[in-house]
Amino acid sequence: ACDRGRLVAVGGILDHDGAQTTQGLVLTSTDGTTWRRVNIDDDAAFTEGAFTGIAVGDDAWYATSVDIEGGAVWTSPDGERWTVVDGSRNAFRGLTLQGIGVDRGRLLVAGAGLFDPAPRYFVSRNGGRSWRRARLDLAMLAGSDALVTDLAVIAGDIVVVGTHRGAPVLEGGTLYVGD
Repeated sequence: ACDRGRLVAVGGILDHDGAQTTQGLVLTSTDGTTWRRVNIDDDAAFTEGAFTGIAVGDDAWYATSVDIEGGAVWTSPDGERWTVVDGSRNAFRGLTLQGIGVDRGRLLVAGAGLFDPAPRYFVSRNGGRSWRRARLDLAMLAGSDALVTDLAVIAGDIVVVGTHRGAPVLEGGTLYVGD
């Protein structure tokens, strides 16, 4: 994500075998060439987990994460100091979160169950303090044969990226846009 000359990228650090992430990773840059790693005060929150999505809007940065217990939403005033949004761990226990978008006071996230891969979409209108299921018209990215890999809001449009069983491998996934 980028805002006012600051780029912020998120992800995770792989273990020595390259098999799973061991903690969240945040990198910042002002030029896109030189990157600096941000120390996350709450590293204990990433037992076998990672950041999975990032967005900026409404004068704040937001990120999604997932670990062995489920997902969480994080916030930062500057892209460097991150804290978990109160209540988000409970709201997303047992779910993976794969993307986040900000639009006109709404936070939108995409995810799936840790044991049920069907995509789910959520919306918050109060900075992430409470969440409800969002009803997005995404027939091709619904059901257990779909996999959502990201969600973003671009110029007011909700963009969801993913794939479904039977999608051509060489072409990758399918892009769907909705309000």
